[in-house]
Amino acid sequence: MEEADRLVELLFRWQKKQEACADKLLDIAKELESIQCTSNTVQIVGNATAVVGFAAAAVATFLTAGLAAPIAIGGAIGSVGTAVSFSSIAIETIASSLNMKDAQKIIKEVEEIGEEIQGLLIKLNDQCARHVLGAHSSAESFDNEQSEVISQVMGALARRNRIDMPLDLLRSFNKAIFSHQQTLDEHRLHVTSSWMSGALTTFLFFTLQSALKVSAKKGVKDLGVIGLKTFMKRSALVVGSSLAVILSIFDLVKNFKKIGSNYVTNASQSLRDAARKMKEDKKTLKEKLDALLDIIKKLLHLKKCIQNLGDYSLDMSEDEEEIVNYIQATCDDPIIISWLNTRVHKTDLLNFLRYVKKNLDKEIRQRNRRDIHIVFVSHGWINNRFVPAASLVQANINDTVLYSPWNCLIDANAAYGIAQGCIRLQQRRLYFRWREPNTHHYPLPQHWNSMRRSTHYIPQILLGPVGEEEQIWNAFHEIGGSLQSCDRIIIPYLVPENLQKHFSVLHFQTVISVLSLVLVTTQTRATVHLAACLGRNKTPWMEEEWNRQYAYTLDETYMTINLDEDVDPSLFQAFKLMFGIQGGQR
Repeated sequence: MEEADRLVELLFRWQKKQEACADKLLDIAKELESIQCTSNTVQIVGNATAVVGFAAAAVATFLTAGLAAPIAIGGAIGSVGTAVSFSSIAIETIASSLNMKDAQKIIKEVEEIGEEIQGLLIKLNDQCARHVLGAHSSAESFDNEQSEVISQVMGALARRNRIDMPLDLLRSFNKAIFSHQQTLDEHRLHVTSSWMSGALTTFLFFTLQSALKVSAKKGVKDLGVIGLKTFMKRSALVVGSSLAVILSIFDLVKNFKKIGSNYVTNASQSLRDAARKMKEDKKTLKEKLDALLDIIKKLLHLKKCIQNLGDYSLDMSEDEEEIVNYIQATCDDPIIISWLNTRVHKTDLLNFLRYVKKNLDKEIRQRNRRDIHIVFVSHGWINNRFVPAASLVQANINDTVLYSPWNCLIDANAAYGIAQGCIRLQQRRLYFRWREPNTHHYPLPQHWNSMRRSTHYIPQILLGPVGEEEQIWNAFHEIGGSLQSCDRIIIPYLVPENLQKHFSVLHFQTVISVLSLVLVTTQTRATVHLAACLGRNKTPWMEEEWNRQYAYTLDETYMTINLDEDVDPSLFQAFKLMFGIQGGQR
C-alpha cells in the first residue's frame, strides 16, 4: 500500500527531526548558562512569557514517546499567568538567537510530519479493516486488523531496504504473534525465544489505535502509539501539564542572585532533560524499526531454509531446527506444541515437510495459478480430544473441507469423488457394515463440513501413512504423475521407499501447518480437501459432542456415492485397494 510506504518514510524523517531538535535545545541550554545576568532586572511580561510559552510547548511536544501532534504554542503559556523578572538583554539574546529560530522551525516541521502521519494511519487502518472484514468475532477482527497494519508496515520497510519479501509470509507470522498475545506463557517464550524475543513488544509499540484524535483547542494529544488490551497504552497526554518542567524565570533570577552566573539553571537543565528524552525516543523508534527489519531478514532466511531442504534424514541441521522453532512459535495448538517437544517428532515433521514440498513444488510451478485445490489422502480416524475448527484454516488456506459425518468411513467411490472434485451432496448414501443400506435416520446438513464456516470444536483427526507393506503402496507408485487431476493436486500420505521410520501418525493440524508453510513460501493459496476415514477407532462413543458439530453415524458406517462410468482406472484402482467398495457398486 502507498500509505504504508509513505508512513515508513515519515517515521525515518521523524527520527532525524527529533535528533535535530534535541541538539538545538541543548544549544539553547548552553546559551542560558553562558548569559551573564546583571543585578539590574526589570519587569518583563511580554517577551518573557512568549519565551517560556515557547519553551514549554517545545518540551511538551517531545516529552512523549508518541509522534508529535499539532499544539497551540501561542496558548501554551496561558496557565502560567504571572509577571517575571529577567535581564532584558538576556531575553533579547535568547529570543533572537539563531538556535531558537532553528528550533522553532524544526518543531513546525515535526508538527507537519505528525499531521501527515495521523492522516496516513487513519487511511491504513481503514484499508486494513476492509481487508480482514468477515472475521468470526469483533475481537478477532480487531486483532487481524492490527496484524494487517503491522504487515503492511513491515512490507514497506522491506521494500525500503530492497528486500523481496512475500507479504503472505509477513501476514502469517504477524497473525500468529497477535493470536499469542494473551496465551503465551513463560515456558513458550523461552522455548521459542529465537522468534518471539522482542516481537510482541515491538509489534505492540507500532500497534496504532483505530480512531486517532487531535484536539489543539483542548491541548490534548490522543495519537495512539498504544498496545493491545493488557499491554502498554499511551494516550490522552496533556500538553499543558508539561509546563511544570520549566521553572518560572523569576525563580531563575533568584538563583542567579544567590549563586552567580555559572549556576546551571533549572531552566537549562529542563531543556537538557527534554533533549535527552527526545534522543531516547528517537533511539527507541530506531530500535523498533531495526527489530522489525531483523524479523524480516529472519523470515527471508526461513524461506531459503525451506527451499533448500535436503534429503530425508533422522538428523537435524541448525537451519532445519530454525524451521521447527518457527512452527512452534507460530502454532497456538497445545497438542502440537507438546508433540514437538521430542527430537524424534521434530525430524518427523521435517521429513513430512520435505514430502509435501516434493509433491507441491513442481505442480504449483506447472500450473502457475495463485489459487489451487489440494486433496490429502491417507488412513484416518478420530479420537476423544477436540480442537477448534479454525485450527484447520491457517495462512494461505482458504478453507479445509471434510465430507463424511463423524465416526464414518468412506469407500473408493467417495474418495475418488473427493479427489476429482465430482462429489455431490445429492449423491451421498450411507451403508452399514457390508453393503447393507443403513436405515438409521441421520439429519445430515445440506452442505459439506467447512472448517472456515464452523465456529465449533471438532474431534481430533489423526492421519497415518501408507507403508511399503501395504498393497496400495505399489498402486500409488505405479500411477505416479497421472495421480494429479486437472484442477486438483492429490497428495497421498505415502511413505517413501525404505523410509518407514522417518514418518509417523500426524495430527491433521500438523498437516495443515506444513501445507500452510509451503503455500506461504510459494505465494499460493489453496482449499484443502480430506479423503480419509473418520471412524472412532475404539475411542469412546461421544454422540452428543459429535452431533454438536455437523453430524455423526453408527460404527462401521460407510459413505459412498454413485460414479459415472468415465473414471481413471488406475486412480480408481488405487482408491479401491485403500478404501474398498461398499453398496454393491463398481
